[in-house]
Amino acid sequence: SSFRSEEIIGRSFTEFVAQEDIGHLSPAFERALAGESVRLQFRGFDKDGTTRWVEGSIGPEMQQGEIVGVTGVIGDITSRKETLDALSESEERYRILVERSPDAIVVHRNGVVVYVNGATVKLAGAASASDLVGTPVLDMVHESSRASIVKRMYGILHEEKPAELAE
Repeated sequence: SSFRSEEIIGRSFTEFVAQEDIGHLSPAFERALAGESVRLQFRGFDKDGTTRWVEGSIGPEMQQGEIVGVTGVIGDITSRKETLDALSESEERYRILVERSPDAIVVHRNGVVVYVNGATVKLAGAASASDLVGTPVLDMVHESSRASIVKRMYGILHEEKPAELAE
């Protein structure tokens, strides 16, 4: 649950911040006291002690042209952070699966190779993936098969038809 204003006013900001994040916030507050506006992320606590991810911005509080403190606006980003962490974990699992696949996997954009896995490097007899990235994808296909590959690529990209497996 959230704090009410009267429960926060007069208390130190650090009372609401996870101990391991306080050191990261000090430079941000110093910059705000020097006149800068600063964006930050840190872990804070809600009223029942639950740790929440918070994002916001702080800046100098001015009175009669002088900096007298720091003010800020913060918001709870816990759900967004958890979603991004789960996405990152999923991407890492997918990356490992693709890289370790015994099947050659080639990704191209507009006919130019942008990614190959280790099995492709081995199959192509290349020294490394960088030898293949940036080359025309059709350079990896024997001349006798290029027409059928172009037709298959067209079907996938423009007719949204799945391509059947072929040797």
